[in-house]
Amino acid sequence: MKIIGFKLVCLSVLLISGFTIAQTTINYKDGARYVGKVKNGNYHGKGIYYYANGAVYEGKFKNDRPSGKGKLTYSDGAVYIGDFVDGYLSGKGKISHLDGETYKGKFSEGEFDGYGIYHYANGAIYKGEYKFGIQHGFGEFMFPNGNVYVGELKDGDLEGKGEYIVPNVEHYIGDMVSNKYCGKGQSTFPNGTIYIGDYKNDLPNGWGSCTYSNGTIYQGEFLNNEFSGFGEIEYSKGNKYVGMFLDNKYHGFGTYYWIYGDKFIGEFENGKILGEGIYYYANGDKYEGSLNEVTPNGFGIMTYSYGAIYEGQFLDGNLSGHGSYHYTDGGKYVGEFFNNTMHGAGIWYFLDEVIEMEFENGVNIDEE
Repeated sequence: MKIIGFKLVCLSVLLISGFTIAQTTINYKDGARYVGKVKNGNYHGKGIYYYANGAVYEGKFKNDRPSGKGKLTYSDGAVYIGDFVDGYLSGKGKISHLDGETYKGKFSEGEFDGYGIYHYANGAIYKGEYKFGIQHGFGEFMFPNGNVYVGELKDGDLEGKGEYIVPNVEHYIGDMVSNKYCGKGQSTFPNGTIYIGDYKNDLPNGWGSCTYSNGTIYQGEFLNNEFSGFGEIEYSKGNKYVGMFLDNKYHGFGTYYWIYGDKFIGEFENGKILGEGIYYYANGDKYEGSLNEVTPNGFGIMTYSYGAIYEGQFLDGNLSGHGSYHYTDGGKYVGEFFNNTMHGAGIWYFLDEVIEMEFENGVNIDEE
């Protein structure tokens, strides 16, 4: 704020050019009044200026303008005490408002400029740098709800590198844009969970890594704090999934590894195996075909570790329905199965022989 000079309208004493009158009172048509020292027709030295709007300045003047130490009481009751330069609030000072808000720090040409401390009426406190009246540079905010920010500010916003603490909820260190987590950052939570990665609009967005308190680790893409896109999650007990996610669930093509050695490669939907895929068993067996969860169900091919191959229908993991079983010695059986045994009509192929048979629970009933 700049305190400007006023045109003289009437004097309570006569001013003679070239002389200094130690003390005088000057009244103006608009109701303003000056009481103090005058030098060569200008306010100079200690004085009091009563503004037409009700404001009052008391302090030192130089060449018609407040300069030096002074006190300015605004018409709304706010009070500034501090340095003035050429009519401006400049230097060190403190301004207090009736609602309890205060600023103490540096001023330049009427604006907060440099380091200062601002106490808000709601209990918030800012300690830090100002530029042209706006919080800008490095500072510390203590909010009335207990949250704390320490870091860079730009044009009044939390922006740049900073640290934001929400007691008993989250401790964030990283980039800020327009008062929000945005860019690279790290959040630590009270239960020990740690997220490191990309942020946008206060939430994990982009690529990141989350280590949970129970030991589970996820690395991959996030969308609004949810696993979405490509990622890898390794559970504390050793199981692991690598592939596509949507809304925190396996969704799309992926691979699931079990700690005991099994592995599935295929499509997932809403966290579950969908339709077809390839299942590798720890004992060396391999299944390719339709599944219900991890269980062969429908048409598929099972390649056994010892070399035999079954191609046909499965039901709840068992050979059930029409299929063909290829033996390691070159023989083949084509026919009906039930609960992993030959059951019904079938044909046995071995070398040059082709034999039609009828089975019941694995027994050739034609031989009975």
